[in-house]
Amino acid sequence: MNKLKEARFVRRMTQMTIFQLTGIWPSKLSAIENGFISPTAAEKIRLADVLGMDKDWIFPEVAAENEEGQATDAKKKEGGTYDA
Repeated sequence: MNKLKEARFVRRMTQMTIFQLTGIWPSKLSAIENGFISPTAAEKIRLADVLGMDKDWIFPEVAAENEEGQATDAKKKEGGTYDA
């Protein structure tokens, strides 16, 4: 079970409840939960807010991408190269 689905179950929220609170259709939420598609940045924020959870916990890949991006930006400022 992914963290989004886990958070939804912990909060005892159905996909329909999430839809009513976020506007994200149950079919799209199901596809997100099952890893077929990724939510937009705005959807990640709305989902985290509705679930009362930290978005970096629900979507850990976002936190990892942000950390990698920060390392890349820091290296560019130093004038060096960054090999990911």
